[in-house]
Amino acid sequence: MKRKTPIFACLILALALALPAAGSSKKTPAAKKKVSPAAARAKQQKAKPVKFFVRAGYAMGLTETSKDQSWSEPYYAENTEYSLTSRMGKSTNIDLGAGYNLNRSLSVGLGAIILANDLAANLSASVPHPYVFNAPRTATGAYASDLKATIIYLNFIYKVSVSKFTVDLFAGPAYFNASADILSAVAIQDAFPNAAVIMSLVTENVKKSSFGFTAGAGVSYFFARNLGIFVEARYLSGNTAFASSAGVVPAITLPVGGLSAGGGLLFRF
Repeated sequence: MKRKTPIFACLILALALALPAAGSSKKTPAAKKKVSPAAARAKQQKAKPVKFFVRAGYAMGLTETSKDQSWSEPYYAENTEYSLTSRMGKSTNIDLGAGYNLNRSLSVGLGAIILANDLAANLSASVPHPYVFNAPRTATGAYASDLKATIIYLNFIYKVSVSKFTVDLFAGPAYFNASADILSAVAIQDAFPNAAVIMSLVTENVKKSSFGFTAGAGVSYFFARNLGIFVEARYLSGNTAFASSAGVVPAITLPVGGLSAGGGLLFRF
């Protein structure tokens, strides 16, 4: 029995020494991977929301408009009746603008549109006869011009984004600064034997300002983080009354704008 005691003591001592070694063999957690400064900056820039945008576009008018007016003037104890038809062709629009993103769904934009379209006017007159009552004679005249306008608009924009596409709905007030050559005077030549009359027209360039509105919808696609393209349809409404300095012919009211469609480039930052 005395020989077995030292053997047991040695076994207990060996077991005690082995326990700390076994505990120290547990795996320590792996160190976290270090991210390079360039990758960290790229990730931060990607997460940073864009606040500003600028745009440049071109659009074509989709509709032609016309305006009819009539008035009368005393002549030979009767009245000469005038009827004027002004027709405007399809416009061309150059659009430049900038804006600010209030949040992911709302933006505000300020821009200018340079508009130009052709203007053609036809005037017909029913001229009384100097000797025969209620026997008018007919005369016609025409002139061609153009209508130009600079339109300043403020848009409130609602956006819906899906992947790289964004759908915009916008509307807001607009300021129209327009100019056009309009009819300012009518000269009638009525010579014996008064079977017919000759009518000549005088025009004058008149500038006029007015207020209206704009509304529309568009779709944009960003093929890079900051650069994209857009297409949109826009309606511009602004009726402008052009009055000549002579004051002989009543003010001629012409619609400015109309429906247009186009596209362009979009840059955001």
